[in-house]
Order: sequence, then C-alpha cells, then structure tokens
Amino acid sequence: MTQQKVLSVMIKNSLETISAKEILRKIHEFEPTEKILVQFVGLHKIMRDDQENSIEKRLQAAAEHYIKKISRHFKGRFNVIVHIKEHDREGKRSRYEVHTRLHLPTTPIAAKTEDWNLVTAVRKSFDEVIEQIESKFKKKKKKKQLKFISQIYK
Repeated sequence: MTQQKVLSVMIKNSLETISAKEILRKIHEFEPTEKILVQFVGLHKIMRDDQENSIEKRLQAAAEHYIKKISRHFKGRFNVIVHIKEHDREGKRSRYEVHTRLHLPTTPIAAKTEDWNLVTAVRKSFDEVIEQIESKFKKKKKKKQLKFISQIYK
C-alpha cells in the first residue's frame, strides 16, 4: 500500500472504508511481543511462609514498572537478574542487599543497593540501573551530535 501511496481500501460487499492507519494498528496487535526475562535469585531463601505471596507480587509489580521504563531505551531483547541477599538479622528485621544486572546485547549494566525493606531495595536498584542507562546514552548522543556538527563546519 505504501509503495502505491494508497490511503484507504474498499472491501467488496461492505459499506466501510478502512484506512491505512487502522490496518497497521490491527497488524501491530498481532505482532509477537519480545519476552523479557526477569530472574529473582535468592528470594526463596529469605521468604517466610506468611510473607511469600504479598512480597512476591509487589516485587513482580515493581519489576514490570521498571522494565517498561528500561524498554523505552532498548528495542531488542534483554535479561534482568536480581540477586537478593539477607544481612544483619536483628530480631524480626533484616537488611537486604540487592544486586541487579541488566544484560544488554551491547554491554552489561549492574547496580547494588541495600535497605531494610526488600521492595524499597529492589526499587532503588532499578533506579540506579536506569540512571546508568541514561548517562551512557546521553554521552553517546553528545558524541554523535559533536561528530555531526564537526562535519557541517568542515
């Protein structure tokens, strides 16, 4: 359709016209989405029976939220490994150490955070990963802009 610059399509035995935008929207709905693997390592070691379902759901929700943010920067497939360790057990409280690694096709990115709340530690770790991504890509964009400007003024 785009080669012949057709903007709409008539279908026989129908009173409707379908625009190119509607066709592309329907095609996009059927495209398979890339699966992103998020792996929580060490979660089963620190979970107690009464907390297991609620914290696991909160961790999954936090991971989905941050994966959406990360996927804005990358079109391809990537994997995330969240390694959770428990330290400094004092009575009922525990200090959690979270190592988050993002395996990209170009480069791996890692972050390490600690907090008394597990979900907060995971969120801080994802925030740090996103900051690293943004700083790396801003540097690359600046380099590309400088190359482009230097080519213009040659």
